[in-house]
Parts: sequence; structure tokens; C-alpha cells
Amino acid sequence: GGLCRIFDRRLAEQPEPDETLLQIASISDRRAKVRAILKAADEGEPLCADIIHRMLQDLSLAVSNLIYILQPSQLVIGGVLSNMPAGLQAELESAIRSRLVPLLSNHLVLTYARTAGRYAAAIGAVHLFMQHYTTLDTAFAELA
Repeated sequence: GGLCRIFDRRLAEQPEPDETLLQIASISDRRAKVRAILKAADEGEPLCADIIHRMLQDLSLAVSNLIYILQPSQLVIGGVLSNMPAGLQAELESAIRSRLVPLLSNHLVLTYARTAGRYAAAIGAVHLFMQHYTTLDTAFAELA
């Protein structure tokens, strides 16, 4: 929602916005509007590119701070950002890694969620847990 509000505010400051920006502004569904802003940013639209670049920098700062605290081996980006264009995904990954020390950066696996929905995060966490722990030889040793 915040990204859409920033877009709307910055669009109102434009003296003569082009048709692409006006079409994005007319989208009422927030998720669809964010996807349209991401697409326009990837295609080089200056207003959208500036907004997304700033968002990715802010997000990378927040995520890198969490990585320092939690030190995960894998980070899954979900929600609307999981379907970002490849160029923006690379920008986000580069921004996150640039804020980490090499020990954390070199061992972090950054992936994008492939499912969407209300319980997608929980389903993904369970899937990762099952994939990792049911493949160990000792996973079901106590059951035997």
C-alpha cells in the first residue's frame, strides 16, 4: 500500500504525466498496481524506476539487518516481489549482498517464492523443512 501511495503522490507532482503512468494510476487492485509499477520500472520509466530503486535500497537495508541478527542460510523473497522482473531481482540481491560481510554474503542462498496465497509462507517453510529433514538418514531413526 505504501508503494502505491508514493506512486500516486509522485504522479500528482508530475506536470504532464504520460499515458503509461495514468494507466497505472487507474488500477484499483494494489497487487496489480505494484506489479505494473515494477514492470514499468524494469522497462525504464523514470518515475517508477526511481520509486522502485529507493524501495529496493530500503528493503535491502532492513533485510541485511535481519540477516545479521538471524544468520539464515536461505532467504526466500515472497509476495508481489517474488514475481519481479529478473533485472530488479538482481538489483535487490546485489543490494542485500553489498550490505553483508563476505562470510554471510557468500553462504546466503537467495530464492524467490513460487507459490502465492494466504498460507504460502507456511507451506513453503514446511516444504523446506520436510525436504531437508526427511532426507537425513536419522530423520526417522526413533520411529523404528
